[in-house]
This record gives sequence, structure tokens and C-alpha cells, in this order.
Amino acid sequence: GVEQRADGGVPPASYLLYLNHSFDAGAGDVFTLVLPGFTGSDKELAVRYDIVPPSPQTAPVTGFWNSSAATLTFSLLGLMPKFKPLYIELDCDGANEGLSDYCINLPAYGVAPNQSDVTLAVSAAAGSVLPTTLFFTQAVGSFSNTSLAFDPPGAGRRAGLNLSLVPSMPLLPGETVALVLPGPDFVVAGAS
Repeated sequence: GVEQRADGGVPPASYLLYLNHSFDAGAGDVFTLVLPGFTGSDKELAVRYDIVPPSPQTAPVTGFWNSSAATLTFSLLGLMPKFKPLYIELDCDGANEGLSDYCINLPAYGVAPNQSDVTLAVSAAAGSVLPTTLFFTQAVGSFSNTSLAFDPPGAGRRAGLNLSLVPSMPLLPGETVALVLPGPDFVVAGAS
């Protein structure tokens, strides 16, 4: 699945993809990860891979982010034997400032749990793998079953707000959920 790791609330420091593959992946095999809704200008990115989670000492290969297709493509440099785990990390930690310009950004609407349109395809010498939905994707910043009700409902008068939502990720003490209401006429006197 895809795991987004964040450091102190800043944009992601890395994205980690774990695969259990049943084919020998070798030098020159091309991996294409489709990440719908992710953003960032076309660019080259550092991609690390290994049979254990990569460390900063793992030599990166160059990946290519195509913003219009929302794809990350990279090639392997060596053999990754079948039935061994394969960890692939998109390293976004190399920027001094402006991490969003250095890496790719999560979708504005978040990533749903087990989002079905996140896919991986492999063009391999041993045979191609057609685009395949990832078994698990971590939920990041999305809500379901959202509703907003006014009590009493009516234009031009005071009303209480009742916001209901189901987060697809844990909300920890001290984190904030912001509700933005359109227009200058909304004044919030208090919240609970």
C-alpha cells in the first residue's frame, strides 16, 4: 500500500510503497504508479527501493513525475527477486524550502482508505503487469458522511451550526478541523 509519512505537520517527507511481487523484477523494468489527484509540476524525483525499507544511505534512482497523467515512473537498476518484499520510497526530504515545489503534493480532497484508482503497472522483461489496484492505501486527510445543519434554519438570523463528519484518519488531541463558510456574512461566536 501507499503510506504517507509526515514530519511535524509539514508536507510529506516521503511516500512509501510496499509490494509483494511474484515475478523477478530486473534492471530496466519500468514501474508506473498512478496517483490520481496528486499535484506538482513535471519533474525528476529521487526514488529509493530495497527488500527492506530504504534508508537515506540507499542509492536513489531517478523517477519522473508527469502531472497531467498523475504518474510516477522509474526503472530498476538491478534484480529484485520474486517473493521478496519490495519497498519503494519517494524521497521528498531533500529540499531546503518549498517542499511542495520539490516533491508532489497529496490531493486536496485527501486519500481515501484503500482508494481503488491508485494503481501500479510494470513493464518487465519477465512479462508486463497491467495496471493493478493497490490492496491497501492509507487514508490521509479525508472525511465521509459529512453534513452541516443550521439551528434554526433561516437566512439573515443567528443560528447554531451542527457539523457532522467521519474522518478516515485518526484525529489526535491538539489537531484542528477548520470549517470555512463562504461570504462575509458568516460570523462564528463560539465553537464546541
